[in-house]
Amino acid sequence: MNLKFLLISFAACSLIVMGTLCGCRAHQSRVPGKSWTPLYQNSADTANWMSARGESFPSRGWQADNGELILLANGKGGDIITRQEYSNFELKLEFNFAPFANSGVKYFVNKMTHKETGAEEWIGFECQIIDDFNPEKSGCTSEKISTASLYLLYAPDKKKELHPSGEWNSLRIRVKGAKVEHWLNGKKVMEADTGSREFFERVEETKFKNYDGFGKIKKGRILLQDHGDGMHFRNIFIREL
Repeated sequence: MNLKFLLISFAACSLIVMGTLCGCRAHQSRVPGKSWTPLYQNSADTANWMSARGESFPSRGWQADNGELILLANGKGGDIITRQEYSNFELKLEFNFAPFANSGVKYFVNKMTHKETGAEEWIGFECQIIDDFNPEKSGCTSEKISTASLYLLYAPDKKKELHPSGEWNSLRIRVKGAKVEHWLNGKKVMEADTGSREFFERVEETKFKNYDGFGKIKKGRILLQDHGDGMHFRNIFIREL
């Protein structure tokens, strides 16, 4: 092997290595936005949550098992909320509901006082989760309280695709400024401008009119609702926008 051949081979290898490294750097630079943070991926992530009635994760009613966060029917565990507050964010998760179940994912949750009763409650926007297939037993009496609705305020698209009890569904909630979006099984099914006159007119037609500031606070906790029915959640992730 002569010297000229060795020099040509070395130069070719150097170009390949440099091209590979540059390609890696280019690929890495194309990754957009902030990364997803797990709110629940395994049992250790219960540390991200606490009871809405206390400072620790419920000792009953909720179970962390095999990558799933399970709400037991009639377990009396109560709602759970994130320890952290969020404003502009994207939340994604999967859910599987028991027959006739009623639950929900709430956001911008804050403690608010009822004007008439003086009761202090955790109040926020709710992305409803309910058994649409059995409305007479689940209590799904209108489109505005069906799955993926902005509870009591905006109905989801009638063409939404909800998988029945026993099958997993994916849910995504995206909020930035006054714009709110609900996505079900990969499709956007509800959007609303929560800063519009129309929005607040709708609020005045619901129970939310009894809470000063409802809809105006654009920061709060995430809440998983215990309505006494069985629910399974998994792969709960959030990223701030």
